[in-house]
Amino acid sequence: MAAKQWAQARSTTDDLHRTLPNSAWTTRAFVQLGQLAETAKDDTNAGYFYRAAVNFYPGNAEVTPAQFYIAWAAHEAKTSRKLDDC
Repeated sequence: MAAKQWAQARSTTDDLHRTLPNSAWTTRAFVQLGQLAETAKDDTNAGYFYRAAVNFYPGNAEVTPAQFYIAWAAHEAKTSRKLDDC
């Protein structure tokens, strides 16, 4: 996705969250866009959509991939810091 498309995706999901906060489609939109960004190796947008999914829908089973991504990224960052200290 081009940068402009990511901005549009953010705007659209923000609108979905504002107008249909309890819709399963809204939850899925955040998670699936996070997955799309992750597949494209775009950590910035993956992090944005995954964090939004976890923050907006805590405890929802559909955000499990987002929770895993965030936890794995934190683990990798911690491991990287340890390696830098060697």
